[in-house]
Amino acid sequence: MFTAVRRADLASVLSSPCSYAVFATANDAFQALLNSNSSRNTLADVPQLLL
Repeated sequence: MFTAVRRADLASVLSSPCSYAVFATANDAFQALLNSNSSRNTLADVPQLLL
């Protein structure tokens, strides 16, 4: 999940003093996303819009 937060460029937003509720999928869901396209090996290969 932390990799996706950084990849989606949300780390600075989520580290602000405001309160946020983050609903994130389990690691299995991220792995399924990677497995859904053979050209994706890491979250860095996933378009930011999909994260």
